[in-house]
Amino acid sequence: MALLGIGAAMMTSSGMGIIGGTLEGKLKNRAIAIVGGGQGIGFGLGLVCAGFLCDLHRGWRWIFVVQACLGAIFVLLGWASVPAEGERYNRALDLPGASLCVVSLLLLTFSLSHSQNVGWKVPYIPALFALSLVLLAAFIYWEHIAEKRGDSVLLKIGMFKNKQLCAFFVLMFAMWWNFNVLQYLSTVYFQNVQGLSPVKTAIRFIPEAIADFVVNVSTGWIIEHIPGQWLNMFGILTSMTASVLFAIINPAVSFWRNAFWVTVLMTGADTIYTVGSLYVLTSMDAQSQALAGGLFLTFTRLATSIGLAVSSAVATAVSRHQVLPSSLLRGYHAAGWVCFAASCVGLAVNVGALWGIGLLVAEEREELSEKA
Repeated sequence: MALLGIGAAMMTSSGMGIIGGTLEGKLKNRAIAIVGGGQGIGFGLGLVCAGFLCDLHRGWRWIFVVQACLGAIFVLLGWASVPAEGERYNRALDLPGASLCVVSLLLLTFSLSHSQNVGWKVPYIPALFALSLVLLAAFIYWEHIAEKRGDSVLLKIGMFKNKQLCAFFVLMFAMWWNFNVLQYLSTVYFQNVQGLSPVKTAIRFIPEAIADFVVNVSTGWIIEHIPGQWLNMFGILTSMTASVLFAIINPAVSFWRNAFWVTVLMTGADTIYTVGSLYVLTSMDAQSQALAGGLFLTFTRLATSIGLAVSSAVATAVSRHQVLPSSLLRGYHAAGWVCFAASCVGLAVNVGALWGIGLLVAEEREELSEKA
């Protein structure tokens, strides 16, 4: 699983850099939107296929066979389509920074996720959590010193002088907390509360995959005509609505009257993915776009890890570790309100720090940067 994560992270960062360095204007907008839409299609197809495979005898193993085959196909497609030349980072790898970053995030994720099983009273949980924060602070300090010396760095601290860029990172963290945790909560709700099989659970996510694709592709076209802050607001409000609907969801009510709207409305957050990705790519020079894009998406992964750990801990505490469907439902409702709180943070960031970002058309932003 770690290798799968490493591969996905490498492709994501390099993909953002390639899009930013080789495409211009409206084509760049639409390429980012298609990337997001492809994630929605992949999510839906993956769930359906995995659901059918899990219902087969030892079928879950074939999920990884399918992934390996897809990986081989993508290698060939990349070899044939990715430009041979582009902007290159011509410095050495920042090994101390990479080591500090990896160890601190591993300890942070482990302590938060494992705490819901053993609690915070077990001595090693708070100790590892505190150590992760110390190492994370050491990583930031190391990167700051290395950048001042002109050495190679994993993270350019100087990019955080752009307050709107920092605000986008926070916005993405808050909204992806909401989005990914709601996906997880919906899955366990279907299976643990309603008692559905993996196949029936997967089928209920098909509307989300369709909505995901529509939202992403539509955003790629309308982003040239609607200011970014309003697109962000659409994503935030739909996510907030999805959170509230899940926080009061009733298993006795039909899928089409409540859970359907949760799965569809949560995809509004994908507008923020497109707006944020385009803002990052058009705010950085060509050599820094892959780094900034990778950092942008790292925040989404951190939001998923931390959001799942915190929300699961809340759900477990409210359900009092009981496994009865009624007890689990109370915990899931509480976790839904946690997601709503995360969306409220996103709303505050958008109104307070990102209001007025305007149209995100690449050529216009480059002209503004040159004039500045």
